[in-house]
Amino acid sequence: MDLSAKVWLANEVRIWGLAATAIIGVISFAAALTHSRWQADLATLKEKIAQDVQRASDEKIAFAVNDAAQANARAAEANLELARLKAPRSLSEEQKAKIIGAIHDFSGTVFDSALVPGDAESAIFLATLEEILQRGGWKQIDWKGGGVVFTRTNKPIAGMASSQNVIIAVPPDLFDKLNPAALRLEGALLERGIAAQVQNAAGIQNDNEVIHLLMGRKT
Repeated sequence: MDLSAKVWLANEVRIWGLAATAIIGVISFAAALTHSRWQADLATLKEKIAQDVQRASDEKIAFAVNDAAQANARAAEANLELARLKAPRSLSEEQKAKIIGAIHDFSGTVFDSALVPGDAESAIFLATLEEILQRGGWKQIDWKGGGVVFTRTNKPIAGMASSQNVIIAVPPDLFDKLNPAALRLEGALLERGIAAQVQNAAGIQNDNEVIHLLMGRKT
């Protein structure tokens, strides 16, 4: 091989060597770039997964806190209701005066009373209500009929009731005459937070044709 041929061959080898080096460099760069992008995508995916997990955890915590708050609220309401049920019925002097003023228009209304046996709270509140009615000009008489009665010192005889709260019972044949007074008393009690209801007195064993004030257990 002459000198020119050798030079040409050497140049060819060098050119192809440079080309190969360039191709390898491009491949390496592309591989590095691809790896870098893959690493970035992987990091982004990991971050998203972490955010999703954190969000789900936060939501669970929020739900748990909300459930606990609702449970506490229900417990507080239950405690208030229990306290209300346990608290005896009572009326302040101002409330008594307002009830007296409300029923005084029906001064002269005759009534008798009955109560649930064995319930001290009912007996005490009946005495309070009897006093209010008397101060409002209503006239109390002894309970007549029904078999079992309660004799009380310096008070009219009372009958036995099996009702709840305050029942203002009106004889059906005197409904038109006595119902307005009964409704006035019912409204005055309800306005002061005392559960009361006007009812038909049919079925009550009593010989008196008057309003029957029945004092039942508080509910």
